[in-house]
Amino acid sequence: MLAQLMPGLSTHQPLRPLLFTINTALGACLTWTMIDDGKEPRLEVAGELECHYHHVMRLLALSRLESDRNWRIRYWRNEAGKLLYPDSHPDAGIIKSAALCKIPLQGASHSNYLFVAFPYSQTSSSVIKSIAIILAEKLKGYLSDVILKERTASELNAIMVRYKVMLDCAPILLNSFDARRRCILWNRACERSFGWTQNDINRYADPLELFYPDPVMREQVRLSFSPFNDTPVTEMHTRYPVRRDGATLTTLWSNITMADGTILNIGVDVTGLKKSRTARF
Repeated sequence: MLAQLMPGLSTHQPLRPLLFTINTALGACLTWTMIDDGKEPRLEVAGELECHYHHVMRLLALSRLESDRNWRIRYWRNEAGKLLYPDSHPDAGIIKSAALCKIPLQGASHSNYLFVAFPYSQTSSSVIKSIAIILAEKLKGYLSDVILKERTASELNAIMVRYKVMLDCAPILLNSFDARRRCILWNRACERSFGWTQNDINRYADPLELFYPDPVMREQVRLSFSPFNDTPVTEMHTRYPVRRDGATLTTLWSNITMADGTILNIGVDVTGLKKSRTARF
C-alpha cells in the first residue's frame, strides 16, 4: 500500500487532493490534517463524512485528557467515531478505528495533526500506527512548505495593502493603465479632480476619450507616453483634460512605462493655482 502511495505524495499538488490520495490508497473513510501556525488553524478534509473544526477540537481535547503532553500518536481500535462526534451524530457509528498523529514541524510552536479513520475495526494497531507515522513524516516537509508559502503570501498581501493605502491617499494624481488600456490604479486625488471613478473609466474602450474629446489632442497625449522607461521622465507636460462636468483642468504630468506596457501617470492639478494667479493680475 505504501509503495503505491508514496510516489503520489511526492508531487506538488494542493493539500486536499493529496489527502484524497491517502484516503483512497488506504481504504479510509476520512482523512484530515490541521495546520496550526499560531494564527488561524487550517483544516483540510478528505472523505465523504462530515468533519468540521469543532469535531477536530473535540477529538484533540479527549486525546489530551487520555494521554500525556508528549504523545506522538494516538490509536483507537473500536468505536473511534464516538470520540470525533457526539453519540447522536449520524457519522459516529461509521468510523470504527482511527489514528491521530502529531506532525512536528521545524520552528513551529504549535502542534499539527494527521488523522486517518477507517470504517472497520483494525486487528493490528502496530501496522496502522506505523503507517500513520510514516505518512506524518512524509507530510512534514510538505506542510512546512505550505506554512512558509502562506506566511509569505500573507506578508506580501499586507505590504500590498499598505502601499495601496499610501497611493490612494497621496496628495498627487496617480493612475495606471495596463497594455489593454484598462485602469488598474485610480487614486482619490484623481477621483476628486476628474469626477470619474475607476469603475466609470473601465466602461470605456479608450478612457482617454473621457478626458480629451478632441482626437488631435488625444493623439498628442498618447504620443507623449515614452517607450519602456522604468523611471519617471524629469520633464512634466502641461495638459488640459476635461472633467466629468465639462470643466477644463490645468494639469502637469509625468509618466513611467513598464516593460509589460503598463503606464503609471504621476500628475499635479494646478487649476486652482492658475485661477488664483489670473485673479491676482
